[in-house]
Amino acid sequence: MRVTYHYDEPKTPEEKEEQERRVSAVYKIIFDAVLEERKLEEKLKDYPNGFAIMDGKSYNCCICDMHIKDEELWYDKWGKKCLACQDAVGRNIIPGSICRKHKDWYINWEFDLYFKIKASTIKKLIRQDILKVRIIPKNGFEVFLIKDNAGVLPVKDILKDVSFPVEGDKNAITTIPWYEAKDPKKILGKYKIWPYSTALQADSKNNHQKCV
Repeated sequence: MRVTYHYDEPKTPEEKEEQERRVSAVYKIIFDAVLEERKLEEKLKDYPNGFAIMDGKSYNCCICDMHIKDEELWYDKWGKKCLACQDAVGRNIIPGSICRKHKDWYINWEFDLYFKIKASTIKKLIRQDILKVRIIPKNGFEVFLIKDNAGVLPVKDILKDVSFPVEGDKNAITTIPWYEAKDPKKILGKYKIWPYSTALQADSKNNHQKCV
């Protein structure tokens, strides 16, 4: 799916002022988030095993993305987690490092995003022991570590979207999925996931003109 982002230069002083206001608002949000994180990191010095934030705000678990707050939220050196994911980390079912290193693992829906493989096929590959999965006991969330699936799943760095300027419009950029810019077979052919990427196999038969 191609997505085009278009940026319009402000034409009046009012438009320029509004643009600057929006940019400032974005920077403030980023600054506040960084400041909050630093405060939490400081508190870890007193509670090295972690703590519940208990500030009444809602957050997202850095693993399963579930909305959490107060006593259902745990913060430690890896980040903010729901109690189910925290339990799995504490029992060494999953590594806490995946909170901050999302490039080290796949979530179930990413198989469709990157490989055009549907959930039913993923379940089949798990049953056949082709895909190795770690399941969080208390919520059933599935984690597919790349290190567990060596030779089956590729590193995510080779599956990045590709962006390029739109010809004739200096203020527009188009972003396309990696498989529209590259030959899927050349990228995935050596991995065991490739035979099950039937939709991408059809794409690989076409001549792809590289965009970068």
